[in-house]
Order: sequence, then C-alpha cells, then structure tokens
Amino acid sequence: MDDINGKEEKYTGEVGPDGLPHGRGTIDFGDGRRYSGTIDGASQTGRGVYYYPDGSRFIGGFTVNTEYPAWRFVYPDGREVAGFVSRFPAGDEEVGRGEFNEIDALCAEITRAAKALGLLVEYNARTILADALCRRGEGDVEAAVRAAAIGCSDMLTVPFVIRYIYG
Repeated sequence: MDDINGKEEKYTGEVGPDGLPHGRGTIDFGDGRRYSGTIDGASQTGRGVYYYPDGSRFIGGFTVNTEYPAWRFVYPDGREVAGFVSRFPAGDEEVGRGEFNEIDALCAEITRAAKALGLLVEYNARTILADALCRRGEGDVEAAVRAAAIGCSDMLTVPFVIRYIYG
C-alpha cells in the first residue's frame, strides 16, 4: 500500500479481481493507527473501526456523501460520544461538475491551517471538525485547528478533534 508520512501501510484481507483491496480487511497505517472494515481500493468505505495508539476507537460509516452517517467515538477509559456528520465534502462526481459546498471551503481552510502547523489531517478528523464549525457558526478556523492540534506530533486525527469539540 501507500507510504504515508514515511510509514509503510500494510493491508490484510479480501482483494478484488484487479488485485486491489476490496471487501473486508484491515489497514495498519504503520504509525499506531489501524482501520478494520470495508475497503474499496485505497478507500475505507461502509462500516468500520479506526483504532488509535491511545486506545480510543472511532466507529462509523465511511462512505462519502451518505446522508447522515452515524459515528461513535470511544475514549480510552470507555466513555463514549456519538454523533453524525450532517454535511460531507463534495464527492468526486460533484467536484468534477464544479459543485462545492460550505464544508468543502471549511475543509480546505482546515487543511491549510494544519499545514501551517506542519501537520497532516486525517480525512474523518477534517470532516467532523468542518461540520462542527459549520453547525456552531464558528469562523476562526485557524484558532480551532490550533486548539484541536494541541499535543499532535504529525497528524491531526479524530481523537484530537473529538476532544476539542466534546472535551
């Protein structure tokens, strides 16, 4: 699989006729994060679980532009927060048609702010943060990213964003 941030990803699971991951499988990202669930090519789709090095888990639907996919975040101590993303960034077909939404603009700002801090941003973390900022009507994206990124070393992930939003 891809080499992300200097760490080799490893995949185990079902493959399609083209030899690419397809069906149920597990991706070890090489940085302590792991995804187990439905995979189509290089994308996590359908239902699955992200496991993080601190023992937290992010459980949910990972299909872009599915209406109101529910998710659940489990802290290392077992506490849970559940929610949904009310608006996803535009999908590939929409982007191809030049159709963007307010979440796309926020996602781009989040990515720029994280890059300025020297961080990559996990897709789900960016989407959840953008949705929360949009629903709250918050406009200072840079301040939100700085606050969410406290303690991050190289990638802004879901646990950091959930802790920023929910405590």
